[in-house]
Amino acid sequence: MKPGGNDLAERQEEVSTPQEAQELHEDLEELKIIRDSVLEPLYA
Repeated sequence: MKPGGNDLAERQEEVSTPQEAQELHEDLEELKIIRDSVLEPLYA
């Protein structure tokens, strides 16, 4: 599992409403963008 994965799993367990699920999804998408922008130079 990737670093930080446990935190995300814990947050997913706490989701109880569609609003919280949407916010979690948006946070995850932002993290993917950040991750890609950090990793891209390493593979360029």
